[in-house]
Amino acid sequence: MKVATKNSRCILGLWLMLSVGCGTAVTPPADDDLPVFSSRSLSEVLYDTSVDLTERRFLTGIVPVALKSANFDEGQRFRRRVAEAATVSDCFVSRPRMDWVEFGENGEGKLNEDLTAAVRLARDSGNTCVVIEIDPIADRRTVGILPPELIGLDFSDERVREPVTRMAVTIADQLRPTYLSIGVEMNGYFEANPEDFLNYVDLHKKTYDVVKAVSPEVQFIAAFNLEAMQGFFGDLDEFSDHPPQWFIIDMFEPKLDAVAFSTLPFGFFIRSVVMPDDYLARIETHTSRDILFTEMGWPGNPDSFQTPQSQAEYLARMMRLIGEMPQVRLVIWASMYDADPDFAFSQTPEFKFLGLYDYEDNPKPSLEVWTKIHDLPYVR
Repeated sequence: MKVATKNSRCILGLWLMLSVGCGTAVTPPADDDLPVFSSRSLSEVLYDTSVDLTERRFLTGIVPVALKSANFDEGQRFRRRVAEAATVSDCFVSRPRMDWVEFGENGEGKLNEDLTAAVRLARDSGNTCVVIEIDPIADRRTVGILPPELIGLDFSDERVREPVTRMAVTIADQLRPTYLSIGVEMNGYFEANPEDFLNYVDLHKKTYDVVKAVSPEVQFIAAFNLEAMQGFFGDLDEFSDHPPQWFIIDMFEPKLDAVAFSTLPFGFFIRSVVMPDDYLARIETHTSRDILFTEMGWPGNPDSFQTPQSQAEYLARMMRLIGEMPQVRLVIWASMYDADPDFAFSQTPEFKFLGLYDYEDNPKPSLEVWTKIHDLPYVR
């Protein structure tokens, strides 16, 4: 997940939205005169949480995040949440870190027991779909986290490449996921390392062939971030200042079964109602492949202008837009539960409030919207 903070843009957007909603045309204030709004400033603004779909052509998924708590054993809590997520979703989702030691030349090549147990529990609980995205990037900019003997290497070196393929093949063979990738938001790596990204694409294609030879039913995917793809992070750092980069998708052809995107646009839009109607559908103009939203989210914080009600509004609007996109096959919400209050998200505190439940396990309005969507008849 990657979000750029744009407080002045958001506050100005809120000011404009409220002015239009009140039917009053006035001159926008200067930047240093921008008003400060509290969550109560939104109380008179209508939130549209209607969906108006009669069926869905996509599978649903929720990340059953397990975070520390003074009241629950972490392992027990995670197992409970995996089972609970299965009651309102079709898919179990996991993004394990790439393990270069276990799958290196001196490793035993064994999958993490927590991952295999979680997949088994999810299926036993009713999930018919499993999504696994191996993450080989430490900070969306460098390969890692690498062991000491591999530090400084990249995707041009077989000591990095072979373990990735070996881990992917092991997952495909032993866990038989519905969807599998060897990357998460990989266009971030392209931004900083365009030359080595070519080596990563080559690794993807060769791993695709090996995975298909072992488990032809596994859908091998490439994963990106939608906001970065569109060049929205221009003021984040020097690498992110670029126009849209849709051409990256074509680099993976033809070794590609579907294209996956994360999208967390709350750093750029004050409310989902001001997002363009084609914000998601424009993807369909750049690929004919199936489209997966493997991470979709919006914070719901009662002490912020991004309230639980605006979170429900975002979810409902995205579902209405997705309902008009025939290529979408999967929609995954970023987190089932909010993070505990003391969990560290220093640079992006909004991520603590992405859950459909708050940290005390109280449901938010978005849970009702999500449940209505999940309960729709699924039509393949």
